[in-house]
Amino acid sequence: MGNEFYQVVTWVLVILGWVVVHYLTVVRDRQKEIRDLKLKVIQAISEAETMAIEFHTAKGFDSAKAQKITSMIQRISSDMTRPPLASFQNYSSVAKEFRQAITLKNFDASQYLSQQTSSEIVADISYAAEKITRILEIGYDNRYMRAWWQVFRV
Repeated sequence: MGNEFYQVVTWVLVILGWVVVHYLTVVRDRQKEIRDLKLKVIQAISEAETMAIEFHTAKGFDSAKAQKITSMIQRISSDMTRPPLASFQNYSSVAKEFRQAITLKNFDASQYLSQQTSSEIVADISYAAEKITRILEIGYDNRYMRAWWQVFRV
């Protein structure tokens, strides 16, 4: 009877250990997927910032580049405002600020004026890109880097 009890305890511990290891592996894999998505969005933000600054400092209005920038901003906003990134926090306000920094001023062909790299429009674009990136990083860190299971990281 005593030997059977120890066998049951052993099997319960083996199964419990497997469940815990499997759970932590799934969580880690999910975190990697979300980190890769976050990095992809940050790269897109950087590309959009560069393209927007090039657009605003160009000699003339480029409608093809304006359309490409608008599409990039829409993809970035979509990625940030739907799960899994949206589960960190609500990014709609910073996504809106980013879009407005790029498209609110000097984005109409009839009113376009070439900007200096030191202009307010260019500074606003850089600031908005930095802000949206920082908030995305903070959301990710708060969700994953402060999780209880991070104590098991090596």
